[in-house]
Parts: sequence; C-alpha cells; structure tokens
Amino acid sequence: MVDTFALAQLDNLVNSGILTSDTVRIFYKNKRIPSAKVTWPEGTSRPWLQNRIRPDLVASYVRQGATLAIDDLARLWEPLRTVCRGLSAELNVAVNATAFLTPQKNWGLGYHYDVASVLLLQTHGSKTWRLQPPTLPAPLPSQLCEEHVMQESDVTEFRVTAGQALWIPRGWYHSGVATEEESLHVSFWFPHLTRYWLAQKVVSALDARSDGLLTVREDIMWGKSISNEYMESVVHQIISEMNAYLRHVDVHAVARKASEAIRENWVEESSTAMLNEAVAGGPSTPAPRRPAD
Repeated sequence: MVDTFALAQLDNLVNSGILTSDTVRIFYKNKRIPSAKVTWPEGTSRPWLQNRIRPDLVASYVRQGATLAIDDLARLWEPLRTVCRGLSAELNVAVNATAFLTPQKNWGLGYHYDVASVLLLQTHGSKTWRLQPPTLPAPLPSQLCEEHVMQESDVTEFRVTAGQALWIPRGWYHSGVATEEESLHVSFWFPHLTRYWLAQKVVSALDARSDGLLTVREDIMWGKSISNEYMESVVHQIISEMNAYLRHVDVHAVARKASEAIRENWVEESSTAMLNEAVAGGPSTPAPRRPAD
C-alpha cells in the first residue's frame, strides 16, 4: 500500500498536464493560495492549457514551504482508484482520496475538523499530528469547521512515519507538521450516511402523498412586510400537520426506498479480493490516466 502513491507518482501526476484548478489546492500557514496563481491564464496562446496546473508554479510554492493537496485521486490514479472502488463497494459510501505533500518542518492547514472520517496513510517522511476531541459531536456536511483554538489539556500527539496509518473520526480537530524531511500522505475520505440523511428521506415521502398535508403545500405570503408573528403561526401549522403525518408514515416504504438509494450507487459485487490484491501489490509506477470528462 505504501508504494501505491509515493513521491515519484506524485511528481509524474503533477507533470502529466491533466491536473486542473478543481483538483489541486495549495495551502500556506492555513491560507489557501488562489488557483489563478498556479494555473495557465485565460487567453493563453494554447487554449487547451487554460485552467491547467503549471508544474513550475506549483513547485515554486512548495519550495517556499506551502502544502500541495491533490484531490480526486480515485479518478486520477489507477491503483488508488482500485482501492477506492473496493472500499466503496464494501461500505456503500463514496470513498475518495487526497494526497498531501508538505515540505520539511512546515504545515499547511491549522487546527480543523472534517465532516467525513479520514484514514491517513503516510507514504514518505513523517508528520507529527495533534488531535483534540470534538466540540460538535458528529458534524453534518453542512456544519463546516470554523477557526479553532486548541485546548492543550485535551490534545493527543502522534508521530506518523512512512508505512503507518492514522484514523481521524469526523469532528476531531487535527493539524500536522512535517518533521525532518518532506512529508507525503494519502487521506482516504469516508463520508457518513447519517440518520439526518434518513430523516430527509422521511420528509421527502411527503411528495408521494396526494391527500392531506395542505399546509405544507400552500404558498408563504409574498412581499417584504412579512411579520415574525405571521411566520411563527405558519411554522406552528406546519409542525402540527407534519406531526400528524409522521404518526402514519409508511415505514416499510421509506426504508425500502432509502435502501435502494444506497444500493443503486454501487452496482459492483463485493470486492474484497480486488481490494486485497490492490493492497498486496499492483504496479508501483503506473502511468497516469486522463480523467474521463
């Protein structure tokens, strides 16, 4: 697995000409460098290069201490695509991967949490990670992280070296600093199917009812002079009618549709054998594949 994405593969990918502004991010001391700083500009004499990453500019920022992140590796790099497809088929969630290259004794992102859990695999060098338990348990995708000051009494520190892995549950604050040499790691992202998602499926069942629920189908008053009192009365009416509806919801139908919605995204059979083969060893230096877009 360590050989799946090493420095040589990262260098090949950066110089391949297939990376665009939506797959590359650069961070310096917790600030993101605008994509326009590392891409070919509009109006270039070679229009096919527009929005493509310029390797020389990327390398310049990395030499200055910036962290390079390459997203969507499940689409861009064959061995990681195989691993992500295997994990996705096993878990029924859309697993993807991002590579992070950080120069020695530098860091890119400050303390933050992610709304997906992350399996971090160190492929070169090492990083010292500091983690703190969540202040917002199990954040939803809409609850993105805001600036955070770590409480030293709650911090746990890990040093992750090449060949080692670190699991970071969603909501846990974390930040990593490269040690004596440049650091490269791959983060596999595991989005969560939450009960909030299932609650949305319950509410969406309203669309299937042709009778009743008249309040939620009515327009809200037009105009700028809507009072808080009017809105409160409408909210009370909606809650009352939805409470009545929820007592009679067809649980079997909602559960069946939710299960179908999960399965329809992953039509492949269980792929444990494929995943094990990819982890045990595939080609260590494959040529990058052009995205199918």
